[in-house]
Amino acid sequence: MKYLLKHKIDSFISFVHKLELHKWNIMDKSIGERYKIMKEKDSLKELKKLAKERGIKHNYREIISWMDNLYIMYKCLSNLPSKTNIDVKTLDVIAEYKIPYTMHRIDYMITMDNKILLIEFSFADNKSRNERFQNKLNQVICYKELLYGILPNHIKISTYTFIITPTIDECYEIIEDNYLEEQIENLSNFIYDYFSTTNKSAIEELEKF
Repeated sequence: MKYLLKHKIDSFISFVHKLELHKWNIMDKSIGERYKIMKEKDSLKELKKLAKERGIKHNYREIISWMDNLYIMYKCLSNLPSKTNIDVKTLDVIAEYKIPYTMHRIDYMITMDNKILLIEFSFADNKSRNERFQNKLNQVICYKELLYGILPNHIKISTYTFIITPTIDECYEIIEDNYLEEQIENLSNFIYDYFSTTNKSAIEELEKF
């Protein structure tokens, strides 16, 4: 397996805290502007170092996206332990998984037993939400088909497309919009419901590659 990160939930949450990305703000600025602000921060440098160590090619746009995605996944997964029907500590959280035999990487995979959930993120403002959603939906469906082509029939795969919107505006004022929080709650509930019943074992199959 080739990936940027692979953690159980507790370890993932600790990693986000280590990078101090649990306090991350998604700014209403271009990726280039955001990178200039963040390029000397330890969290960004740590992600660049990790990507180099694990052979994950990247550019400045992807680094900022990784930071956004880490924050969103942290918020989603932090809500899961309050639910009781599944042992959330057994979930594997994998970021930037490289699909075997391709040049494609999946933003996030969550696995438990025989189930895989593919999550694709995209940043968008209010005007471009629908267009970005459709583009990412098509992309993640393609990834799903690629994985079905290499994994055994007993592995089940589902997808989720998440549109990220800014949390602070260009004047560093908090955006009073509950869209993102609703999205986070929806993804958290989807993860919980999807993994409520599983068989074994997707992660074992993925680790063959």
